[in-house]
This record gives sequence, C-alpha cells and structure tokens, in this order.
Amino acid sequence: MSLFEQFIQTLAEDLKEVAETFGREYTRALVKVGRDFAEQTRDDLLRWGKLAAAGQLSEDDFKWLLQGKKDVLEMELLKQEGLARVQKDRLQQAIIDTVAGALIQTFGA
Repeated sequence: MSLFEQFIQTLAEDLKEVAETFGREYTRALVKVGRDFAEQTRDDLLRWGKLAAAGQLSEDDFKWLLQGKKDVLEMELLKQEGLARVQKDRLQQAIIDTVAGALIQTFGA
C-alpha cells in the first residue's frame, strides 16, 4: 500500500470521528468530500507530505497551504445538498484541519 493510500485510509477514519461533532447524518458527506478533495489535490499533498517527512513542514504549515485550496473544497461542499452556509464553512475548516493532521500522521513531520 502506498503512503497516499495510507493517508486516504487515515483521513477517512479521522473524518468519521470529526463527523460526530456535526452529527451522524454528515458522516458520508464529510468522508466523501474529504476523499474527493484529497484526490483532486493529490499532487500537492504528496509534495507536501515529502516535505513533512524531511522535517520541512509542520502541521500549521499544512493548514496554511491547504487554506489556498479552499476553492476546490468549496466546490466539493457545494455539491452536497442540504448544508447551510454556516455548516459548509465549519465543515470546510474541519476538513482542512483533518487533512493536515492525517498528512502529518502518515508522512511524519
């Protein structure tokens, strides 16, 4: 299994836990949006993961870099029906934080 596949598995499990804070009805949507976001930003995530493994990026650095990808994440969230704008903003930040944590956990920093 590649490191990216490990990252995707870690991300999915972490997002399931995060979904608990939003309500179980968001679990599938949150995991799907998180996975889709990771796949769409795969090249960047792999590059950043390698930098983390080399000790050149921290989790805060990841979060800052991921903030620049908010437009991709916004489009994924907009595909989900029934989410209020406030929920989308909170979910967006939760996904960014979870992606950063999963990258650090998988690739190390």
